[in-house]
Amino acid sequence: MREVRVGRDADAMDMASSEGGAEFLILGPDPASETRDRAGRRNWLARRLRKIRGQTRSMAPEVWGTLGMADRQRPPWSGTIRFSAHGNDTSIPAESSAATCREIELLRTSIPELASRRDLRVRERFVSFTDVTIHDLPTEFGLDELPVLRLTLMLKPEEGAVAYYQLHDLSGDQEDPEEVAVEYIQPNPTLGHDCTDRDRLTYEIPVRPGRKIVEKEEGVFRLDSAIRERFIVKVLTFPRDNAESGTVVARLMHHIWGHSHRLRGWNPDYRRFETIDGSEVRPDVPTLCLLHGTMSSTEQAFQGLMAKEGGWLAERHAGAGGRYPQILAFDHPTLSEDAEENALALLDRLPRGFHFEQPVDLVTHSRGGLLGKYLALHVPQIPVRRGALVACANGVGYYTAGRRIGRLLSVLKAAHWGGPGAIPMSLVTLAQHSGRFVLNLPGSRLMTPGADRLEKILESPGNQPYARFLPMAGDFHRSLVADRRLFRRWGERGLDAFLKVILGPRHDWVVGTSAQLLVHRRNRPAHWREMSRQSGFVLKARHSDYFPMSEVQERITGFLAGDP
Repeated sequence: MREVRVGRDADAMDMASSEGGAEFLILGPDPASETRDRAGRRNWLARRLRKIRGQTRSMAPEVWGTLGMADRQRPPWSGTIRFSAHGNDTSIPAESSAATCREIELLRTSIPELASRRDLRVRERFVSFTDVTIHDLPTEFGLDELPVLRLTLMLKPEEGAVAYYQLHDLSGDQEDPEEVAVEYIQPNPTLGHDCTDRDRLTYEIPVRPGRKIVEKEEGVFRLDSAIRERFIVKVLTFPRDNAESGTVVARLMHHIWGHSHRLRGWNPDYRRFETIDGSEVRPDVPTLCLLHGTMSSTEQAFQGLMAKEGGWLAERHAGAGGRYPQILAFDHPTLSEDAEENALALLDRLPRGFHFEQPVDLVTHSRGGLLGKYLALHVPQIPVRRGALVACANGVGYYTAGRRIGRLLSVLKAAHWGGPGAIPMSLVTLAQHSGRFVLNLPGSRLMTPGADRLEKILESPGNQPYARFLPMAGDFHRSLVADRRLFRRWGERGLDAFLKVILGPRHDWVVGTSAQLLVHRRNRPAHWREMSRQSGFVLKARHSDYFPMSEVQERITGFLAGDP
């Protein structure tokens, strides 16, 4: 580890500048370890600058990165920056941290090469800003007006990387992984969208002011009392098989999404969903169909409805006069395909010429609501009668604020930690790709406000205008996480304030409340418009917490029980 003074006390040999005048700190071992005389250090620096300035593609092993400001101005900092000299490739809790070791294990699980070969090392590097003060911060500001750091990571062609912030409250005696907030950072776009033609990755990192951020008025914030926290940027680099150019993304897409597209049927004897063949689907009975949300699965999204004893699904199947003799679900890719592609895949799993003779009711979550509305509006083979749209993703602000995609990945990962499925692994894998890569996925474009794919669902009355929908919307309230340490810590650090800028003044951490309340623009049914004005219609909820709530289950039951 190295400690470098920055600001007035900085050693000139630790700082350098680009040909355009941008000042930055060189990350790597102390040049004094290579040579002690000043002339030798100047030669050392000149050789490294050729690599840093892109004048050669050969590696400078002593330099693993640079750190400066995104606007290429002189950094307004003072204090001591600590960073790795070479990096640590034998990370254990005693030497790194339990939180870091957990991220490394997730990374190993998500990358096929690392999962199959434990001898391949993951190298951990860090930059600590715990003892750094950022000067000249504005007294009032928008959250996008805070200074932004620029970290450039030097890589070999066969290396991949994941970067993230790690925040730890210093009020406790020791680090608990659950007390460490992790937030991924997406790299800027590279020469090739599949990251195969590059020798570096560049990350933009908003500074942490070291004080609480409070909202003075809508969109205007100020700094409040000081926060005692450890703010560290972690970088994990790992070997990857890059022998065949252009196959990295194909393997990634197959690993994360290639095993999806499964038609599921509820087994009333075992009270669980099982994969079924389309020939087992009956067209002549009332049917309930469940559609999950982004990077999720049936079990993940609807586990709150699936308790074996007294669970909501079991009661709907066996109780209330057997309202639904048939309960289906459809596991489907949510980022690599949009609603139209998912709908075609669902039809492909049904027999040729299949048409439901009895109406179909829907319960959807998040992005699954867009698929549900597409089925109702554009797929006459599936006559949708009613659809309960829980936290429907009718435009997600993260996709408009592209640089905030890493925050979306972090929120989803934290919200689903410990659940069944592979959400954390998918997120870790995606974190090594640029925000533009994620934004350009078909499923991402479907959720981007104003995008053609989304407007096709929101604007068109479609083929089945008689389908009725009930949106269920939520708004985050801090009382929801009073007993959950991780989310409480994030709340204290102003996460809710940051999310208001991205999602609007009311949100459930993933989708803005106003977006959740949309059905489609040309036909806003009066049956829910009046309900939405009632006190308590908007629930206190986070995006992953709706279905265990008795109020949500009761609303769904009452809505689906209504006459056509």
